[in-house]
Amino acid sequence: MQSFERANESQVSLVSWWSDSNPIGPTINLRTVVKPLVWLMYHRQALEYIRDNEFEPLTKAMLDIFCSYLDCKYVANRTKLRVWEHLAQRLSWDTAEAQRIAHSSVFQEIPQLLESPTARIRWKSAQVIAALTTNKSVVAPISDLNRIAEKLEPLLRDEDTAIVHSAMSALVQIALWSLENSALGYTRDTAPLTEEIVMNICASCLQSKHVGSAAKLIILRRLTQDVGAFDMGAQSILCSSMISEIPQLLESSNAEIRRATTELTTALTFSRFL
Repeated sequence: MQSFERANESQVSLVSWWSDSNPIGPTINLRTVVKPLVWLMYHRQALEYIRDNEFEPLTKAMLDIFCSYLDCKYVANRTKLRVWEHLAQRLSWDTAEAQRIAHSSVFQEIPQLLESPTARIRWKSAQVIAALTTNKSVVAPISDLNRIAEKLEPLLRDEDTAIVHSAMSALVQIALWSLENSALGYTRDTAPLTEEIVMNICASCLQSKHVGSAAKLIILRRLTQDVGAFDMGAQSILCSSMISEIPQLLESSNAEIRRATTELTTALTFSRFL
């Protein structure tokens, strides 16, 4: 039978352990205890800040505060998601709000959040990019499209179809904008996206089932115009993964896509780079 003294030794209380008679040093991981409390504190704080400023025009100070929640590792994912949802809602209100977000420190957090282990944060981040890039006045000054496009591309293979759809929508908008501006004064050194990334995006868009025929036609016709306008466009296509998509597109069930692909192929045939 276990002695009374032995039983007492096996049931040491938390209070008794912190007596002066015990050795000095940490015995409990305080971070494990404190972390949930910090998460809860920041979550309530963020919700209160959003509620108090919901209908106020965005300012740099407000965006910096939102960015601090998105950037801090001690903020829970549900809090970051709520901040994103609020900012995404503002995008639909006013173009001026979208421009402020695109030119703020918040925007710099997007590439990192696109790699979040939380599916809903990846989805919302891709959704915000798609919403921003539909507005030409917003996307034009963005200087980090290369990095964003590179982070979006892996999401096309995500298990969540909603994430794939949002990522593809964003990439389609980025590709269309880049193609539209490729012959409007940009040089290879000043273009918002490198030629290789643009062509890879176009190839992904053309082969994806998540991209509609209308968007694919716009891409094909824009590529054909680039080939006709300057030989560098032909060289970019011929030296990229885009060229491997042509045989499949020529067998498309959509007659307009087959015709547009044929026109692109013809333009490439007459290029001096073939």
